[in-house]
Order: sequence, then C-alpha cells, then structure tokens
Amino acid sequence: MQLKPRKNSTDSSITSISSESLQVIDDIREEIMEDVAANPDLYDKKDAEKLTSKSFILRYMERQKGDQNKTVEMMKLALKKRKERNWLLDDDSEVPLEFYKIGACFIYNEDKEGNPVLYMRVKYYRMIPELRKPMENFVVWMMYKADEMGAKKGEEYGWTIVFDLTGVSMAQYDLPELLFLIQTFIDYFPAGLKQVYVNNIPWIFKPLVSVVLQFIPNEWKGLIKFTKKDEIFKYIEKKNVPKFLGGTCKKSYREVPEGSRSVMEVSKEQLDYYNVNEKKVEQILKIYEKMIQED
Repeated sequence: MQLKPRKNSTDSSITSISSESLQVIDDIREEIMEDVAANPDLYDKKDAEKLTSKSFILRYMERQKGDQNKTVEMMKLALKKRKERNWLLDDDSEVPLEFYKIGACFIYNEDKEGNPVLYMRVKYYRMIPELRKPMENFVVWMMYKADEMGAKKGEEYGWTIVFDLTGVSMAQYDLPELLFLIQTFIDYFPAGLKQVYVNNIPWIFKPLVSVVLQFIPNEWKGLIKFTKKDEIFKYIEKKNVPKFLGGTCKKSYREVPEGSRSVMEVSKEQLDYYNVNEKKVEQILKIYEKMIQED
C-alpha cells in the first residue's frame, strides 16, 4: 500500500497518514518480527520490539514516502546496524564517563518549538584511532536518543542539532567523519529532525562545509541554518542555551549519569571494542584537560 507523504519527509509530523494505515502498520510490524524470529543473530529482539511501535513505523514510512516495502527494508537495515554497531544502549551509564566529561556531544534543553536539542562541540573532536569507533557510536547513540525524546513528546515534535564550530582548528578537519554521520542519518534514521544550526563557521571550514552540502539531499538543505554570535537565540531561548554560547542556563552539560564507569573499566569487558590501555587513556585525557579548564 502506498500512503500519501507530506512535502517534507524529514520532520516528525505524521498527521497526513490517516487511520487507513493501521493495517499497513500491523503488516510492517509482522513482516519485520518474522524476520527477527528467523534470524535471531542479526537482530536484538528487544530493540526490534521498540522500533516496531506505531510511532517509529509511521516515521520510517515518512522517510520512504509511504512505500510499505521500502519502509520494511529500511527498518530491517536499521535494526541490523543498530545491533552491529551497538547503537541500542538502554542505560546511559553504559557509556564511559569520560565521554560525558569531555562535553563534545550532549542533549541540552529544548528549542522554541519544544524540540530537544543535541549539541555537538566540534572543537572537542580529536581523531584518536583507538577510540574512533566507540566515539562514533556514542554520537549516533545520542542522535537516536534525541530522536526518541522528541517522538515521545508527541507527533508534532522532533529534535534539533546545533553544530558549534566556535574555536575549531585544522585538528578537527575530518571530512570522512562528517560524511559518516550524514550517511548514517540518511540510511538508518526515521523522520524527525526539525532543524540543523551550524554555528560560528570559521573561514578555514567554509570549503569543508561546501563539500559536505553536496552530499545532503536537496529537500533537506532547507533544514540547515547558519548562525553566528547571538543569532542562535532566535531559535532557542537564551535561558535554555549553555553558557559557552552566551546563554544563561547554569545546568551542567557535562553531567555524568550515576553508575558510569571509566573507559578502562568498560574496556576490560569489551576488549575487541575499546582498543586502549591505561597509559593511552591518560594521554587522551591530557589532550582535553586544558581545553575543559579554559571553557
């Protein structure tokens, strides 16, 4: 069955899908869960049950313009990749505490439309081979978390991203990493992203941004706004913006969930995932210590 899509297939409104889609939703859920039962090694059953809720199915259908078969295939791919890359953590404390302390990626309050905001402070990004995969997974996991937070608020809500490029240098010039995040979003995320704010682009990054824009589908480019200085307050109340962007909110954006453990403790249980030793962890943390103190 082909359902009539909305004009904007990126945001999370699902009001254009009528009650006639209920049978389609059931059919999609049944087809996916049958594949989960037939291939248990490829899926996480609990995750599959979550992603086959009405809200998720409708939002994946939006991404596929109402095409049932394409929706099923996209959701299967997403479920398999979520298990393969460990993007389905249920407990925030499963993430090493250092990832929170660095403050490079975090969810912080809401924009003026009530959508949760995911901040990415690019200046804190460092290409550290031993932690590249875990850090990539952490960022994608946070993206999914923001998406779910918005969806839980209601059909009219979604989530927003702020890429803050304040203080970046050539050390953060990593095109493959940016393309990884874009491709991950295109391939595996349901509709829900409302807006992307790219804040304070320095001149050295403008060529990189131009290249990245070529990989973004034309219908999504309208979601991107470039801001500088106080312009971010047009879209997010100053009282909800962290202090490093000139906001007045005093809440820490480096809060560590109760029960979180260090990279070293977590790595002992996941040796094939965290390719680090204690000496390397100390070296990595020293890179960030001065930056955090100056913040």
